Amino acid sequence: MKFQQPLIHVRKHHFFDATGELLEQSQLFNWADHWDKQAREYKEWLRVKHQDLLALDEQQQVLSDRNIKSRSHQKAKHTVCNFPRCKTEMKEWKGGGQRLSV
Repeated sequence: MKFQQPLIHVRKHHFFDATGELLEQSQLFNWADHWDKQAREYKEWLRVKHQDLLALDEQQQVLSDRNIKSRSHQKAKHTVCNFPRCKTEMKEWKGGGQRLSV
């Protein structure tokens, strides 16, 4: 008899963490009231709870900007130094101007 895997695996389902957080928030917040009418400690709890996510997003944004800049720098350096772009040009360059088959 074949082993059957469960239909929903805890680690594969991405909504478990979000559902728990929504349940926790629903106990703290009165969703019928406006944001200004919510208690200050609950707003502070929400800010602290999501502060690490915001910091992570900012850090990833900086890293992605750095990656983009380094790639464009490599591309510019590649064109300025006249490095060959593909294998056929590389073989031409090494062969002293004679074109070699790929």
